[in-house]
Amino acid sequence: MRSSGLYRVLTQFLLPALVLLVLLVYTYARFFVIPYLGFQYFGTGEVRALFTPAAAEQIHLGDFILEANGVPFEDYDQSLTTNWFEGVSRGDRIQLRLMDAQGEHAAELVSPGFNLPEFVSRLINTWWLSYAFWVAGTIMFFHLRPVDVRRNLLVAFSYLTAIWFMAGSISGSTVYYSAVVLRVGIWLSLPVYLHLHWHFPKPFRKLPALLWWALYALGIAMAMLSALQIAPAGIYGVALLLAVLGSLLLLLIRLVRQPEQRREVGILLLAVVISLVPVMLLSWANAIGVLANLSGGVVISLIIWPGAYLYVVYRRQLGGLELRANRLISFYLFFVLLFIIALVLVPLLSPYLQSPEQVAASILITGLLVSLFNVYAFERFQRFVERKLLHIPMPPERLQHSFAGKLSTSFTRQNLAEIVQQQVLPSLLIRQSALLHLGSAHPAHQVVYLQGVDTSQVPDSAAIAALLAEGGQQDPEGTWVQLAIPMHVSNRPVGLWLLGRKDPDDYYSYAERRLLQSLADQMAIALINIEQADNLRALHQRSIDDVEARRAFMARELHDDVLAGINELVSLGGQPEQAARLQQHHEALSDRVRQLIYRLRPAMLDYGLYRALIELVDVLSRDKPQVQVSLLLPESDQCLRRAGGPTRLPHRATGR
Repeated sequence: MRSSGLYRVLTQFLLPALVLLVLLVYTYARFFVIPYLGFQYFGTGEVRALFTPAAAEQIHLGDFILEANGVPFEDYDQSLTTNWFEGVSRGDRIQLRLMDAQGEHAAELVSPGFNLPEFVSRLINTWWLSYAFWVAGTIMFFHLRPVDVRRNLLVAFSYLTAIWFMAGSISGSTVYYSAVVLRVGIWLSLPVYLHLHWHFPKPFRKLPALLWWALYALGIAMAMLSALQIAPAGIYGVALLLAVLGSLLLLLIRLVRQPEQRREVGILLLAVVISLVPVMLLSWANAIGVLANLSGGVVISLIIWPGAYLYVVYRRQLGGLELRANRLISFYLFFVLLFIIALVLVPLLSPYLQSPEQVAASILITGLLVSLFNVYAFERFQRFVERKLLHIPMPPERLQHSFAGKLSTSFTRQNLAEIVQQQVLPSLLIRQSALLHLGSAHPAHQVVYLQGVDTSQVPDSAAIAALLAEGGQQDPEGTWVQLAIPMHVSNRPVGLWLLGRKDPDDYYSYAERRLLQSLADQMAIALINIEQADNLRALHQRSIDDVEARRAFMARELHDDVLAGINELVSLGGQPEQAARLQQHHEALSDRVRQLIYRLRPAMLDYGLYRALIELVDVLSRDKPQVQVSLLLPESDQCLRRAGGPTRLPHRATGR
C-alpha cells in the first residue's frame, strides 16, 4: 500500500516537475552558459544591441554577421546545433566578419565577460513569462476537475507554451538544443491550440475523432522532421501563425454565433489585445529610440494571457469544469504586480549598478522590500481583488457577526431569503442553494428561497427525510446537493439548508462546514421566530375577521328584525284598537334585542365562565328540546378578563 501511494504521488508530480526542470535548465543557460559578448544578435545574424564601448567601436546596430570564429552564417543558419561562440569566456578573442550598408568589414573583439547592461537585457525579456505559463498550467493540473479533455488541453497548452517560450528566448545561441526544442514545441502546440479552442470555453459540435488524430499526427511528424533538421528552416513560423490565428478565429466565431459565451470569449480576446498592443507600441517606440531602456519590460503585459484562461475557468461558465483553489487568482495577480514593479525599477536603477556586488546587494534589498510589501499589502490587495474582481461582498471571517446582527431584524421569510442570498452565498461563492422551512402544519415544507435551481429540483418529502437522517453529510448521491445541513431547535427539525455548486470548487472544507453549521443554527432560531410571528399574525387576523363577522351579523339583524319591528310599532301606534297587537310586537322586539345582546356577550360571563356555560346549556335545552346538551366541566370561579375589568367574581357573585 505504501509503495502504491508513493508511486501515485511521484507520477502525479512528475509532469510539472519535468517541465519546471526544463525551464530551470534553460534559465541557467541564459545567465551562466551563454557567454557575455558585449553585443546581442538575432538568429538571422542581425546585431540587435550593443552593451560595451569596445563593441560599439567596431559594430553597429543592424550589422549582419557573415562569419564568426571561422564559422560562416550559412553553416550556422542550416544547423540547429551550431554555436558560434561555444566555450568563449572572459578575455577570449572573437573574430567577426560583418555586413553593413557600406559593405563587408572585419571586427576583432575581446569577450568582456559579465557586464551589467547585458545582464539587465537578459533579465528583462520574455524568459520569465514561461514561468507564468508553468504556474497557470500547474494550477490547472492539480486543481481542475473533472479530469477531462478540456483540462488536459489547458494543461498541455500552458506547458508547451512555457517550454517553447523559454527555448525561443535563447534559441539564437543554439545552447542545449534550444533551437530544436523551439521548433518541436511549436509544432506540437499547433494541434493542441486548435483542439483546445474548439472545446474551450465550451465545445463546438463534435468532430470525427479521426480528424483530430490526423492533426496530431501531422504535428508530431513535423516536430520529428524539425528535430532531424529535415523540415524547411522557417516553416515552424507558419505553424505558430496557424496556431495563433486559428485560435483567434475560433474565438471570434464563438463571439458572433454563441451569445451565451460572449463574456468568457470577450475576456480571452481582451487579454490578447492587452497582451499584444503594448508589445507592438513599445517595440515601435524602441525602434525609433524612445523609451529604449524600458522596452524590454513591455512583455509584462503578456502575463495577462495565461491569467485570462485561469480567470475564465474560475468564473465557472464551463459546464462542470471548475478550479479547485479558492484564492489563487489573488496570488497570481499579486505575482503580476510584483513583476511589474521589478521590471520598471530595474532599468531605472541600472545606471547606478556597476558591479556584480552591487547587483547582488540590490537583489537582496529588493527581496527585503518585496517581503515587507507582501506582509503589509497582500491582505489589502487580496480583499480588493475579492471585492472588485471576484465579487465577494464580505470575507468569511466577518460573515458570522454581520449575519447575526442582520438576522435579528428579520421577521419574514422574504427578509431572511434576501440576507442569505445577498450576503452569505456571494461571500462563500455558493452558486446553487435552497432553504426549506419544515413547519408542523401543511404543507410539510415551504421554500424560503431557491438559487441556481428550480422548483422541480426541490427534494420531495421522502428525499427530505433521507437528507435529515444523513445529518449534514457532504455530497449526497443522486442529487445536485453537495451538502445538506439540517436545522433543529429542541430536537425538532425546523429547516433544511441545501448547498450545491460552489466557486471555485464544489468541495466544502471543514472550516466552511463549521461556519455554515453556525449560520444554520442562527437561521433555525430565525425560522422559529418567523413561525411564531406567522402564528401571531394569523391569530390577529382571525380576531379581526371575527370582529368583522360580528359587526356584519349585528348590522344584518338590526336591519332585518329590529328596524322592521320598530317600523311596525310606529305603524300600530296611531290605532287604539291595535293596543293588544302593539303590546305583542313590543314584547317580541324586546326579546329580540335581548337575544342580540346576549349573543354579543352573555351577562353571566361577569360571574365566571362556568356559570355562563351553564346558562348557555339551559338556553339551548329550552330552545331546542329535541337536543340533549350536557356540560362536563369542573366548577370554577375563574372569570374572563375584560379591558380594565376584574379577574375575580364581582361582589354580587359571592352573595353580597
